[in-house]
Amino acid sequence: MNDPYLRPMKATEIIGNAFRVYREHFALLVMVALVPHLVLLALDTVLLLPGPPAPGVMMILGLATLVTNGIALAAIAVAICRSIVGQELGFARTYAFTFRENVLGVVVAVLTPTLLISALAVPALLTGAMPVLLPLLVLVALAVGALLAPTIPIIIVEHKGAFEAMARSIVMMRRELLKGVAVFSFFIAITGLLPLVGVFAVLAGGVVALRVASPKTLFAVSGALAGLGGLGAFLLPGPALIYPAVIIMGIGSWLYVPKLLTLPMQMAGMTQERVAVVWGSLLTFSGFAMFVSPILVGGLRDLTGSFIPGLAVCAAASWALLLAGILLPRNITGAPIPATPARRD
Repeated sequence: MNDPYLRPMKATEIIGNAFRVYREHFALLVMVALVPHLVLLALDTVLLLPGPPAPGVMMILGLATLVTNGIALAAIAVAICRSIVGQELGFARTYAFTFRENVLGVVVAVLTPTLLISALAVPALLTGAMPVLLPLLVLVALAVGALLAPTIPIIIVEHKGAFEAMARSIVMMRRELLKGVAVFSFFIAITGLLPLVGVFAVLAGGVVALRVASPKTLFAVSGALAGLGGLGAFLLPGPALIYPAVIIMGIGSWLYVPKLLTLPMQMAGMTQERVAVVWGSLLTFSGFAMFVSPILVGGLRDLTGSFIPGLAVCAAASWALLLAGILLPRNITGAPIPATPARRD
């Protein structure tokens, strides 16, 4: 294809075109992102279900995650770039073109800013200055993200190496830094509000779990918050009400997690092996649900012309946590059975 010349655009143009492209090619882009992560999910299941993983296994999973994200991002960039110039690709052709590109360069481009921000954060963590330096680190992370945002499209469109593409990205964006930070912050805000709330909710959940003895109460309250917030996130009129609903949903989605992860270790009759199976099953099914839900919402949108049916189904599913809290026995916890020592010949 004739490679289009990359150029800075207006912030509204970037945001509008991004939503248009993802809306027009939603099914393809979801499948492109889904398939490599399903392979990663299967690998996680195989390696984690037998028991607590060794450090070497965790390194393999970390490397596999990095490579998977790089492949998925490269494929998404290929699909979008080809669609912009009028070449509509299916799933198979998208990946056929992707593996002709510099996938390793994309992996390096994903890893480099992460390592850079982590290196800046380590001294703050070691010196205990993180609470003071956190706002500064956030600003630096936004600036780095804005400067390097075009790196992956440059690798795909202009066929450059990772570091050459990052240098080109910085040259393109240095005069548009404020605009880049604004656009980058906008997309982080709309995609990261739920996990951001989750960070504080998990911390609060650890404290609440120590003060609330009954998991029934914690699960029921979390389920009610998640269910009500989920419905409000798409039924309430206007951002002034929708954002508080998303925050409530985030609290409900994460508040119970510390108790959920520790509960298997407190149940009567549990062993280390059984706890590992429970955790592995939890990661497998929750990850699978995260992958399936966008496809479900998008598919129902294509069938009905509205996002409400798909979002309503997902919001209704969140009430299962409330139901679990209601049905959970009061005497669920007990002394776990210690693991059987291995036989020695």
